[in-house]
Amino acid sequence: MSDNAMPGPPGIGMFGAIVRKELRERVKVTFVCLVIVVAGQFISLGFQYMMSLAGVAIGESPFPFTFFTLTSALSGLLIGRAQIVHENRGDRWGFLALRPVRRSTLFLGKALAGVLLYCVATGVPLAFATAWMAAPGHRPWPWDPRMALPGVADMLCGLVYYFAAMLVGMREARWYGSRFLPLGAAIACSGVVLYVSHFWQALVVVAIGAAVVGLAAAATVIGGGRYEPLSRQGRMALGLTVMPGLTLVGTLAVGIISLTVFSRVPALDGFRSTGYAIAGDGSIVQRVLVQRFFPASRQVVAVNDLQGHAIERYQDSVARTKLTAGVISTPAVSLHPEAPSTLESFGSGYRGTYDLFVQLTSLPPAPSEDSWYFVRRVGLIAAYENRSARLLGWMGPDGFSAGESLPSHRFEGPLRPSAEAFYAQPVLAFPSAVYRVDLRQRTIRNVFAPAPGEIVLGAVTSGDSTAAMAAYGPRAKFDVIATTRNVHVQSADGTSELSAVRDSNTTAYGTVTVSRALLAPGAPTFFWYSSSDRPFINGEQGTAAGHITEFGDGNTIVAQVPIPRDTVPTATDKVSAQDVFTASTISVTWRAALQVYFRLSGRRTVSPRNWPRSDVVGWIVSTIASLVAAALTFLLARLFAFERNRRLLWTALGFVLGPLGALLMLSLIDWPVRETCPACGRKRVVTRARCEHCDAPFLPPALDGTEIFEPAML
Repeated sequence: MSDNAMPGPPGIGMFGAIVRKELRERVKVTFVCLVIVVAGQFISLGFQYMMSLAGVAIGESPFPFTFFTLTSALSGLLIGRAQIVHENRGDRWGFLALRPVRRSTLFLGKALAGVLLYCVATGVPLAFATAWMAAPGHRPWPWDPRMALPGVADMLCGLVYYFAAMLVGMREARWYGSRFLPLGAAIACSGVVLYVSHFWQALVVVAIGAAVVGLAAAATVIGGGRYEPLSRQGRMALGLTVMPGLTLVGTLAVGIISLTVFSRVPALDGFRSTGYAIAGDGSIVQRVLVQRFFPASRQVVAVNDLQGHAIERYQDSVARTKLTAGVISTPAVSLHPEAPSTLESFGSGYRGTYDLFVQLTSLPPAPSEDSWYFVRRVGLIAAYENRSARLLGWMGPDGFSAGESLPSHRFEGPLRPSAEAFYAQPVLAFPSAVYRVDLRQRTIRNVFAPAPGEIVLGAVTSGDSTAAMAAYGPRAKFDVIATTRNVHVQSADGTSELSAVRDSNTTAYGTVTVSRALLAPGAPTFFWYSSSDRPFINGEQGTAAGHITEFGDGNTIVAQVPIPRDTVPTATDKVSAQDVFTASTISVTWRAALQVYFRLSGRRTVSPRNWPRSDVVGWIVSTIASLVAAALTFLLARLFAFERNRRLLWTALGFVLGPLGALLMLSLIDWPVRETCPACGRKRVVTRARCEHCDAPFLPPALDGTEIFEPAML
């Protein structure tokens, strides 16, 4: 019985009976999910505890997902599947659907019970684990209530997996066809939840995902698993749910075909790239690198001058391996600390701890008995003992003080970011001061104060390597401080060695790296300004990628060299079979939407008059692909006797979505059987009472004596 055929509102007693039935029958699967989630939390917490005992603190994780991300999704799938798979076919579904209650009431009762069981299976372990980590003495790092938000987002995202499992179990589709495609919507929801920066954004994504997938699941249950009985809203929700799965499968297929069929670069031969380097003799050269993966290796295969001509003395492979011998370089110093670098973005946002505290480690990082964190909220450095997870004390500008009492004098302003994955350097930069800290000795001292009107942008050090000091002398160890006006180079004790005003030509660059060629005559110093947070990059041919200023004794400028981008000829004017194949999978409307987005977001777009040949061919091929998809959907809709408005809708979707639109149509529609019409001899669908070609009705079946009903009296 359909949902609309049952008159009257659903009874509270019947609804409660359905909920109690589901709660009673799904206890076993809920217990299994509870065990899975508890095991995941135990493994995660146990691993962190073992790392703490080994003296390795892991207060910051480079990965946005956790064991709970996986176990919560798995729990939603298991509970949702268990509620549907045992009752959606055969006699059980007939018995369930023919009960004197609306199908919408059946779904709501199942959904309410399933959500309650899911929250028990995932929420209880999450609450206990969160409370345990928040208790003092359990973890050697600062605790902030906002650190519980990733777990809450993952638990809520599991509801999308729950509804997707119900939809997968209820749909009448083949397992090797489109049956599992709704899981793509849940996977896409997880990806967005892991990607967004704010918790409220994650809540909005989960709410939209649960609403769309939940509506599709409800409509499919009410429709008995078929597409045709669904309402317009149910069809739209089901289409939006299936599309991410089609996109994911299609992207994987296109990637595999591109790598296996069209790829011209064998993986064993490696990938070639061109960059620039400061040689040991103080010259600036172009070097060609080959990165191999099996086995992993990185080799310099050619060394040229800036014009691309080979340098004779580096023709020997041994000489190329010693290209940068004696060159000591610092990490890149950000000249725009307000813009986070690529590495910082991994730990920022509501899923990371970078916005709450920054872990400070030694250089090079090594196991330690203590862990140190700069806590942004209080402007102090907290010290914890790894084994006991006990707070040892706080470090401020005046030094270290034991105990839990906060020092009154604190660091002013935000800690300037580090360009490396971890803050593994002894130099701490703040807008009004730079400090050198020794974590092992628990000491700190001020080594730089900017002039009035000057603000510190960042500071780095060349390192405290004993081997480098022994090989090259004290000039191998130096600090670099970048301010709004100058770049300062000084020794570890704060003695100034070089100070240069920032050139107006370098204001557009994002970072500066300081290098010294200690084996070259006079041991010159180089300021390398780069347009990225990575100094050695490839980019658009013919545009400057960086600027190098060479200093001799004192502040004397020896040379200023603009660094071009990769001079290897690009393939933008060549059209390959891979380009044509990729363009054939993209609709022309998607290309147009990207162009509009780039213009609205302020990104530079190329005028159609200046498009390279590959882009022109891409637009043409995408247009043809959209037209072919529209024609295919139109022919299928006409072949199976769709109504005029429905036929036009699918034709429009075929053009707008391109090949995705045609695949979506094939994945959703319940394609009826077609038989020969006795009147006109043409194929007609059996779901219509009259032939769509000649309007002839179906003939009644021939009587064979087994009939139990008398014919209707005329």
